[in-house]
Amino acid sequence: MKRMNVFFAVCIIATAEFMFVGCGAKKETGNAQTEKNVVYKDTLNVAYNAQPATFDPMVTGASATAEFCRLVFESLFEMDSNGDPKPQLCESYTKSDDNKDWTFNLRKGVLFHNGQEMKAVDVAASLNRWIKKNTIIQRSIKDGEQFKADGDYTVRIKLDNPCLLLPYMIAQFSQFAAVLPASVIKEAGDKTLKFDQLIGTGSFKFVEWSVDHYVKLERFDGYKPFTKERDGAWGDRTAYVKTVNLYFVSDPQTRINGLETGEYDIATYLGLNDVPRLKAMKDVTMMAETCNMLTITMNKSKDSIMHNVKWRQIIGYAVNLDDIMEGAVPTIDGYKAYTASPEYFKSDSPWYSGAKQTISYNPEKAKEMLKEIGYDGTPLKMLTTEVYPELYNSTLVMKQQLESAGINVDLELLDWGTMLTRLGQTTTFDLYPMGYPFADNPASNMTLMKTNAAGFTNDPHLNDLMIQMQSLKSFDAAKDFWRTTIEPYCAEQVFIINLGSYDSVYGVSSKVTGFKPYFGMMLWGVKVTR
Repeated sequence: MKRMNVFFAVCIIATAEFMFVGCGAKKETGNAQTEKNVVYKDTLNVAYNAQPATFDPMVTGASATAEFCRLVFESLFEMDSNGDPKPQLCESYTKSDDNKDWTFNLRKGVLFHNGQEMKAVDVAASLNRWIKKNTIIQRSIKDGEQFKADGDYTVRIKLDNPCLLLPYMIAQFSQFAAVLPASVIKEAGDKTLKFDQLIGTGSFKFVEWSVDHYVKLERFDGYKPFTKERDGAWGDRTAYVKTVNLYFVSDPQTRINGLETGEYDIATYLGLNDVPRLKAMKDVTMMAETCNMLTITMNKSKDSIMHNVKWRQIIGYAVNLDDIMEGAVPTIDGYKAYTASPEYFKSDSPWYSGAKQTISYNPEKAKEMLKEIGYDGTPLKMLTTEVYPELYNSTLVMKQQLESAGINVDLELLDWGTMLTRLGQTTTFDLYPMGYPFADNPASNMTLMKTNAAGFTNDPHLNDLMIQMQSLKSFDAAKDFWRTTIEPYCAEQVFIINLGSYDSVYGVSSKVTGFKPYFGMMLWGVKVTR
């Protein structure tokens, strides 16, 4: 859900898999290497905010899992900086005119960390496991539809329903379609992958996991880039440091302190309260990335009054996006880390529309509609938690705004685990604030899919529109259909209220070059001087 010091995961349950722990491992300085009179260290030390409960890339939408695994695994497609999928492990692909028959031609000579060459049987086994594990993908690929190897370097799939956005879905960052050896897939069966089964094709490989302390990665010298280009997450993923130590440091103060003393080369997801200190630190650069969205998610099951679109519209009229975002992510030392916006996608996404809101702040309109529906004063059940300040702070502003519009609110404060459990039950809430990373495309946006998560969205007309979009001839046509047809319908129906986007903040030593986050940390291309 979120990618800051209070990192959310993609699927509502994902962040529950974070284990917030302290740091206690000894730092390694590594040996040095020389390049044109510049001495580089062999070791990169990173302070990360959370330990994933698993490093199996397919079984969870947890952002922490995705960020670690993208260093080790690759997929057929990866996202470029424009937010579009480009072939990575496949060299090319073709599809039928009806978007049902797909053929992927694989790159030759790609090696797994165990020295085995990647073949079609490995890709097919990996993608079939991905279908089983990824509930969002199951909305587009039916049970029983399988990827099949055709020779050593060709993979095919025949679908009953059109799926134009399949490359986007394969390239998505969360619960992504990592490619592993078929032998590992067979050995694991339906179980979660063990640490020694995490064998990918990436330029880093897992070598050690000290639970609650750190994960160690080593450079995979068998990695051979297919291009010298690097664009977003796509292209050349050459690793320059020999060893990466990723330390689990839950306290943001400890992370920034270690950055200042040189204990860490990179500190991830620092608190916004630390921005003034970070800006003032010598030999440290502050970097920010906008990849999070804050929402009001409403229970659209028949067990909640939010099933009624008029109620959802009332909420839309009653809340002021700017005030909630400022309350959730306060401007500090002149640094405004948010943008209030109802958009589903980032402003630099190919799916961004810039459309105006159908329903916007109008408390008098909200009061008028309450009278029309005969509101009897029954309190709305709102859930929140103090674990994540953005959520709790936004709740307080939201509650005040709803009450000002004449809506009674029963606010229940819960610990994170209990809240996640309650969000999976249709009778325990009406609405709640939540953070999600921006989706890569509409077909992967869990808030708009028929799913038991993210407010129980299941609108027959929306489902039909999604199928129509998947039937179109080109990505450009799909983007136009989203902007002109699907998004306006979503805005009118208020399936979710997108409040705005906000930043993840990193601290990076001046000794580090080549670090550029894109939907989280990417450590290939990074060098560290002495």
